[in-house]
Amino acid sequence: MRLIGKIQNKFHAERFMACMTVKEIGAHLEHDNSEWEIWIKDEDRVAIAKQEFEEFLLNPDAPKYGKVMDEASKLIKQQQQAYHEHKKNLVNVQQQWQTPLSGKKTPVTIVVIVISLLVSLATQMGEDRESLVFRALAFTSLTKEQTLSISNSPNPNSTAIRTGSIRHFELWRTITPMFIHFGLMHLLFNSIWIFYFGRQIEARYGSVWLAMLIVIFAIPSNSIGAIVPLEWDGLPVDASGKVWIMPAGGLSGVIYGLFGYLWMKMLFDPRSNFFVSPVTIVILMGWFLLCIVASGDSLGFGRINNWAHGGGLVMGLIMGYLPKFIADIRGTSKMKTK
Repeated sequence: MRLIGKIQNKFHAERFMACMTVKEIGAHLEHDNSEWEIWIKDEDRVAIAKQEFEEFLLNPDAPKYGKVMDEASKLIKQQQQAYHEHKKNLVNVQQQWQTPLSGKKTPVTIVVIVISLLVSLATQMGEDRESLVFRALAFTSLTKEQTLSISNSPNPNSTAIRTGSIRHFELWRTITPMFIHFGLMHLLFNSIWIFYFGRQIEARYGSVWLAMLIVIFAIPSNSIGAIVPLEWDGLPVDASGKVWIMPAGGLSGVIYGLFGYLWMKMLFDPRSNFFVSPVTIVILMGWFLLCIVASGDSLGFGRINNWAHGGGLVMGLIMGYLPKFIADIRGTSKMKTK
């Protein structure tokens, strides 16, 4: 704050303060003995305020100052009204997120969990890879005849074989592996997180949008492990049985996609009312890094489809930030055309 001058007459001091209000210059009035000090809050507008002050002192009772106090009073009332209206429309994101969702229908979230449970029971928690259900849902499921149609000397770890079912136009396999789980803990862990994230999105944006997001996140997260070479930790095909199967599955890729989506929406679109706690971010990102370090047999974790986690997370971050990116581009374009 900068002191620009003093006025002995209280009425004149208040009139000048009204002038500052009308001109939208932040000012503060202080009483010092028999004088009233004029302080300017806006450092970058001190020069303008000084000029106005000098002009005011020449004739504080000039006609142009006659209605300035009424104008300032109206302006203050308008500002107060606008503030109260704004306050009404403010959204407490965390409070709204914490509002119980029990009264809101979230069928897609429930259906995904139920299907995952039924598939786990039908495949004996992913152990029965020869079952019709596992064979129907796995990303790669090839008979010996089908492998020969791809190559005369098929290598189960070649990209051609690992993407063989897709080459036969069985495109549903880019989505359905998410229902396959290996063990009770795998199913329980993924069910909790899909319930946690899926309900938020479905309750706010509806079942159709959640279903679309699940498909958008499932396709790359299920596919990337088969496309990436085996040397880069791509997924192998198990050729030990009658049917060559890719033993991979789980909702983790979709979960990381939903997590990334909610995270970006919370940061860049507060009106979406989404909330992801710092603890949740630490847990999921910590688990993401731990899986990368622990993948393999050295720590007993077995092979982990880290590409699915990463693919889902990247897609989620993109989908969550995309509306903000498009809005920024449109805003820049409008400014250039003006």
